[in-house]
Amino acid sequence: MPLGEARPIPVDLRVLAATHRNVDEMVDEGSFRQDLFARLAGFRIKLPPLRERREDLGLLVGRLFERVAPNATSHPGLECDALRQMFAYDWPLNVRELEQCLSSAIVLAGGDAIATEHLPDAVRNPPNAAQGSLTLPDLSDEDRRKRDELIAQLKTNKGNISAVARAMGKDRKQIQRWVKRFQLNAADYK
Repeated sequence: MPLGEARPIPVDLRVLAATHRNVDEMVDEGSFRQDLFARLAGFRIKLPPLRERREDLGLLVGRLFERVAPNATSHPGLECDALRQMFAYDWPLNVRELEQCLSSAIVLAGGDAIATEHLPDAVRNPPNAAQGSLTLPDLSDEDRRKRDELIAQLKTNKGNISAVARAMGKDRKQIQRWVKRFQLNAADYK
């Protein structure tokens, strides 16, 4: 009923709410009202953090280029090494951090393809980069991509070889062979 009116007006309303907190636990603890939760909890989606859905990174980069450079006829693109760094990075601040990374990289690239040196320091030199920064000159580009993906999965799955194997769709023994071949130590990622 509008303020100051005598008759109610029908409305069709949907509420979209998002949080990173566990609302079920909050209701149980009494820190979130149960009646409010009952009104909001019609349809629920759990959206995992960006580090758990790296397959979305390419789509997000393309979409974010449109947002951060709306007047550009086409985005400048990414060099392979820059893309590898982005796939290896954990993105702790999720899509907002990715958007800021691209915004600054586009400016620094000056219309050229985004290279590693255009990326923020956090992406170029993540805190645990020492584990994955060995120079292995005898690796092909495909092996380097495989190694980068393995490192990313080890970080995401906290060094759990079985979880990495499931995430990559490979046998556990294959993951162990790659860890040995690429001179990695799964325990470093726990």
